[in-house]
Amino acid sequence: MSGGIRGIHHVQLAIPRGTEDEARGFWASTLGFEEIDKPPVLAARGGCWFRSGHAEVHLGVEDPFRPSAKAHPGLTVGDIGPLMARLREAGVEVVEDDAFPGYDRFYCLDPFGNRLEFLAPVQHAEAAPSARPRARAVRSSIRAATPDDLPAIRPILAAHGNDGSVVTGDVVGPYVLHVIEHHVALVSELDGEVVAYGASVDAGVAVHLADLFVRADRLGRGIGRPLLAAVLGDATRRTTIASEDPRAIPLYVRAGMGPRWTLLNLEGDASGLPDVDPALSVEAGDAETLAALEREWTGFDRLEDHRHWASRPEADPFVIVARGEPVAFGHARVRQGSPLRVLDRLRLRPDAEPVGPVLVAVTRASAGGPVTVSLPGPHPALPVLLNAGLRIVDRNEFMASDASLVDPLRLLPDGGLL
Repeated sequence: MSGGIRGIHHVQLAIPRGTEDEARGFWASTLGFEEIDKPPVLAARGGCWFRSGHAEVHLGVEDPFRPSAKAHPGLTVGDIGPLMARLREAGVEVVEDDAFPGYDRFYCLDPFGNRLEFLAPVQHAEAAPSARPRARAVRSSIRAATPDDLPAIRPILAAHGNDGSVVTGDVVGPYVLHVIEHHVALVSELDGEVVAYGASVDAGVAVHLADLFVRADRLGRGIGRPLLAAVLGDATRRTTIASEDPRAIPLYVRAGMGPRWTLLNLEGDASGLPDVDPALSVEAGDAETLAALEREWTGFDRLEDHRHWASRPEADPFVIVARGEPVAFGHARVRQGSPLRVLDRLRLRPDAEPVGPVLVAVTRASAGGPVTVSLPGPHPALPVLLNAGLRIVDRNEFMASDASLVDPLRLLPDGGLL
C-alpha cells in the first residue's frame, strides 16, 4: 500500500533532567548499545540516543519526570541468559516470565524506573540441545493484610531489624494493627505463605510509604516492586524514609521519589542542653488536643494516628507553649526493647522559631534519662544537640516526590506514620 507503515524507527523513553551520564552507563556499558549522535538542533534539548542492531532507543528529558511503569518497549535478543547475568551483576533486579508462548523473556527497570522487556525465541531441544532451561517466574499474589497475618509479618520485620524482644511494652504489634485498620497494609503470598509486607499511610500532605519488607529468603525474586506499586497506588504525592540498604534508594527513585535530606538518629543524655527562652513551657496534652492543632496548622485530620501515638507504651503527648500560644506538639514514649526514651514525633507551628521547641521537646521526652530523636539534617538544632553530647547512631534518607511536601525545620517525623 502506498504510504503504508513499514516499521518502527525508534522508541522513546523519558529520563530526568541531568541524568544522561547515568543513562549512558546503563544503555551502553551494561546493555551494550552504541550511542549515536543527535542532530544538533535536537541535542540542545538534552537526552541521548542509542542503537543496537535494528533497535534504536531515544532518551528524552522530561521535567517533571514520571517513569513509565506499564508501557514499555520489547527488545529482542539473541541469547537471553548472558544478558540476564550481566544485568544481575550490575545490581539490576530481573523478573523472568514464561507467559508468552514461544519466547523466553524477562523484565527489568532502567535506572529511572522505566519498564523494559527483553525476549528471545525459545530454542527447542531438537534444534539446540544445549539451550538454557527455562526458569519459571516467581508469581506471588497480593492481598489486603488482616490482623491474622501479624504472626507472619513480625518475623519478616525482625529479620530486617524492625522488630525484636518486647521488654518494656509492645510498639511494633499495635503499630502494624493500626496500619491494617486505618491505612493501607498489603501482603504478598507465595504457595500460601506470607513472603512480604507493605504499608502506606495517608498523611494528608502525601501518601507515605511506611513499610516494604520481603522475607529474607525471597529477596531478589521480583516480589517487592509489584507490592510497592500496589501499596502506593495512583498517589502522585509520595514520601518515604529509606534505610541505608543500597537496594532501597534506587527502588524508591524509580517509584518517583527523590532523596531530599538525611534523617539523623541521635541518642544521649539531654541534661547538657542549654537553657531556652523562658517564655517557652511544656504542658501535658492528649490525642484530641494534638490532632486539633495539626488540623489547624496543616488542614489534615489525623486524629486516629494521634490516638495511636498516645496509646504507645509510657506515652507522653505534650504541647509546647510560648506566651500562651501553642508553638509545637509532640509524642514521646519508651522503646520496645529497652528503657530508652523516644521522641516519637514533633510538629512545629509553621511560623515558630525552630530551635527552642526542639530543645524543650527533647528534654521533655527524656524524662531525666537518655533519649533518642530523629532529626532532619538541615535542622539548625543539630549542632546544639551534638554540642550537648548527643551522638549520631544511625542515619536514613527522607525521600519525596516533591521537596516542598515536608519542611525539615517544622517536622521531626515518625518513620512509619510521618
